[in-house]
Amino acid sequence: MLETVSHFRVLLYCTILDVVEALNAVYDVLTPYLNHFVASKRTLSKERIGARWNISREAVAKTPYQRILERSDVDEKVKEQLRAKHKTLNPLTMKNEINRRIQIMFNLQKHHESPDSTNQLR
Repeated sequence: MLETVSHFRVLLYCTILDVVEALNAVYDVLTPYLNHFVASKRTLSKERIGARWNISREAVAKTPYQRILERSDVDEKVKEQLRAKHKTLNPLTMKNEINRRIQIMFNLQKHHESPDSTNQLR
């Protein structure tokens, strides 16, 4: 019985480490993808009217990369480094790599799933 419990703890620990490693691999590609290629509108103000919220947003959606380039308080050397980094990035290949790494993470979960937990879902 004690061997089974210790084996389970080792398996759980290895599983957690594998999942953390897989998540970090996803975020390594996802973070630059979001910062350089996914635009969003920032919230300018929120006003509560009764039970509803009136939210005003920017007119034009921008990426965090674009917002940094527009700022005057950011050094030109930093902006040049960002421009150089941006030229090396390809959104299509990054998106494909993100999807591939997410699939690896799902495969880890399927691999470590116990047979008893699948029967409980049915």
